[in-house]
Amino acid sequence: MNVMEHIAFYSPLSLEEFGNKLQNLLPLDFIKNDFENETEWLIYHYNNSYEVNITRPYEEGTLQEWDDTVPPKCNFGFTIIGINENSICNCEFVLDIILPMFINAIEKIINGKAYYHRGIIMNKNIKS
Repeated sequence: MNVMEHIAFYSPLSLEEFGNKLQNLLPLDFIKNDFENETEWLIYHYNNSYEVNITRPYEEGTLQEWDDTVPPKCNFGFTIIGINENSICNCEFVLDIILPMFINAIEKIINGKAYYHRGIIMNKNIKS
């Protein structure tokens, strides 16, 4: 099973401001930034095992239109994707280490709540 976990949050920061603050807190390798008609995004790699995709749509409510599990008022989407065999099937490590690390960093930056709202691991009972 691959990892694809989704976090959402609200912040008045620009995407670039948020990305800079995140890179100051965590050892992320910048991959690219881009935009299209509805959103802009940043992509980082963490530990050569996870892709971190951060998106900030231009219009309020867009994230909720794309995904009905996104909590109201959230304007940033944050997806953690396993990109190699080290990150595939390592559910306990992602739940115990990776997700809390990113959620704590996000909440420190925004001084608010980040929501883990959807993911492959969330839908799998890994602890019997």
